[in-house]
Amino acid sequence: MEKVMILVNEEFKKHAEQKGVTVKLTEPAVSTGSVKVGASIDQNELKIDKDLPFLEVTFKVIGDKYYAPEDLSFAPSAFKYKKTSNSNPVNIRVFKDKSFTILAGHSVVNGNILPEAFYKENGQLDYSIDYSKLGAKVYAKAADGNTYEASEIFANGYFTIDNLPLSEKEYEIYVKVPGHLTSKLTTKLVQNVDGELAGVRLLAKMDKNAAGDVNGDMMVDIQDAIISVFSYGKENAGVNKGDVNQDGKVDETDLRFIEKNFLEKGPDAKENKKPKEKHGKVTLEKLFRSIGLELID
Repeated sequence: MEKVMILVNEEFKKHAEQKGVTVKLTEPAVSTGSVKVGASIDQNELKIDKDLPFLEVTFKVIGDKYYAPEDLSFAPSAFKYKKTSNSNPVNIRVFKDKSFTILAGHSVVNGNILPEAFYKENGQLDYSIDYSKLGAKVYAKAADGNTYEASEIFANGYFTIDNLPLSEKEYEIYVKVPGHLTSKLTTKLVQNVDGELAGVRLLAKMDKNAAGDVNGDMMVDIQDAIISVFSYGKENAGVNKGDVNQDGKVDETDLRFIEKNFLEKGPDAKENKKPKEKHGKVTLEKLFRSIGLELID
C-alpha cells in the first residue's frame, strides 16, 4: 500500500472551527509497515467533551494481486497527545479499526504438472526430475481466445499463471508435456463481492497427463507405436522418436506407455480425427512381437 491522503475528519474540523481553533496537519512519517500521522492547533486549548473521529488516512493498494480472503485491519500502535509542544505526551486508549477486505483486480492459478511417464513404481511423482526442463507448456485460455502462459514452472512441477483478467466466463487451463496427452481443466476464475467482480487464487487439480503421444498429434495410436518400435534400443533419440520418459533411450518402458493408453485421445485433439488402431496390416501386437515383446493385455 501507499499513502494517498491524510485529512482532518470533517466532524472534528467543524468542532474545532466552532471553538475558533485551526487544526494543522503534521507531515506524515512513512516507514515499512507503518505510518505516523498527527496534527496540532494554533491556540493554547481545545476542549473536547465528546467522542470525535480525528484523522482520515486513505491508502491505495498498488500491487494488483490476490490477497488472503480473511478480514484485514489497521492496528494503531500508539495514540498520544501533548497539551503543549513542551509537555510530556499522554497516551490515549484506542480500539482496532473496522476490518476490510482487499479485492484483487486479476486472478491467479497454481497447480502441478503430472506427467505419467515420470511416476515411480510406488505411485509417487519422481521429484528427482527437474520438471522445469521437460519442455512443458502451461497456459490459460480465456473465452475470447486470448491465452496467458505460466509465468513460471518450478523444478518440482509447480506452476503459476498470474495476471488473468477478470471475466464471468470460464477459462480453460492446459498442461502440455512432450510425449503425453494434454491435461485440461475448465473453470471460472472470478468471485462476485457485493456486485463487484474480484480476482481469486485457484489451486488447479489437474488430471495426470497420459503418456504415449510420441508424434504430438494429441492421441496415442499405431503411429506412435511405429515410431517407437523403429527407434527401439536407440539412445539419445528424443521424445519425438519414442523416448517418452526422457531417460535417454527408447526401451520397453516407453512402449508400455503406448500400450497402456492405446487409442486414447486428448481434450485438444481435432473432433473429426480418431486414433488409428492399425496401419494397413500392421497392428500393435505385430510391432511388439517384432522386437521380442508381447502385449500384456
